[in-house]
Formats: sequence, structure tokens, C-alpha cells
Amino acid sequence: MDKQNDKTIEKNGLVLSEDGKIVVGVVDTSITEVIIPEGIEAIGDYAFKGCRQLNTVNLPYSLKKIGFGAFVGTHLKEIAIPEGVEEIEEAAFYDSGLSVVSLPSTLKILEEAFLGCRISSMYISVRNLESLKIYGQKESFLSNERMPWGNFTRPNWTKIYVPSDMVDTYKKHPVFGRFEHIEDITQPDE
Repeated sequence: MDKQNDKTIEKNGLVLSEDGKIVVGVVDTSITEVIIPEGIEAIGDYAFKGCRQLNTVNLPYSLKKIGFGAFVGTHLKEIAIPEGVEEIEEAAFYDSGLSVVSLPSTLKILEEAFLGCRISSMYISVRNLESLKIYGQKESFLSNERMPWGNFTRPNWTKIYVPSDMVDTYKKHPVFGRFEHIEDITQPDE
């Protein structure tokens, strides 16, 4: 456990900030599953670092931010980021083994959160891409020519699922347009 400050509390195996709103670490890094309770607003920097066996995480709807390196080196295969999350910082899931990601419509800031991951499917609920900012720049997500997830895997096999009215927008996008499989989120997976 790597406490970020001296004033922390322990609850259900989690180390929380003094106000109980931020997960700053865990008591036991050998955990395989964690349910983060409602009321938690942020997962702090490196909160789950060293949890190499962690393969299941349930995130609360109260969550607003996932910090730098929060799940670095874990063993997650898929994650559903709940509605309400607005920011996912750089390297949040670095080298975590993620292959399936679901992003909420509330997301505003997404830095290079999935570096080192081999994403095969991404579900995107964002309809208003103009509100999504990358790297803190003023340009909208659609005008950004950089790949927002760093070393994203092969565009010829990664599936991107988006709202039906956004399929053409993603296909024409300078970055997402490189992906061969951009599909309607409502279509059943084949």
C-alpha cells in the first residue's frame, strides 16, 4: 500500500482519503476483485498499482475521475466506465491487459489512458464529440489528429462501437477513420 498522505482511513480493504471520497490505495495488493462503493468520487494516482491479480473492478456512478496510473499493471480484461466519469488521466490503465473498454457520454478529458493495452473492442457512448477534450487542448476531439490513447492496437482488428447517428462521423474522422470496424453500438456483436 502506498498512502498518498498521512490522513487516510481504511474501509472494506480500500485506503481512502480522510473525507472518504478518494481511493488512494488498497490494504492487500493480492486482491482479484474490487467493488468501489457509491460515494467515491475519484480513484487516486497509482491507487491499484501492484495489484497484479486484480481482474474485476466495479466502479460507482458517483465516480468523476480516474487518476494517473490508477490501474497500472493490473490484470483487467474489460472495464465499463460508468456515466458520470468526466476525466481519465494519462496511463490510468497502463499495461493492465485491457481489451474491451466502454466509455461514458459524460467523459470530457481522456488522456493517453490506455497505453500498453491491446484494445480489441471499444464502446463509445459520447454523442457530442465537441465537448470531449484531449490533452487539455482547446481543439475539439474531432479536430485532434493525434491518437488519444497512445499506442492503440491494430486499426484493422480493433472494433469501435458508437451511437448509430455517429457512425459516419467516426468513419470520416482523421484518426478513427483508420479503423476498419466502426459499428453501430446497438448492433449485436457477431
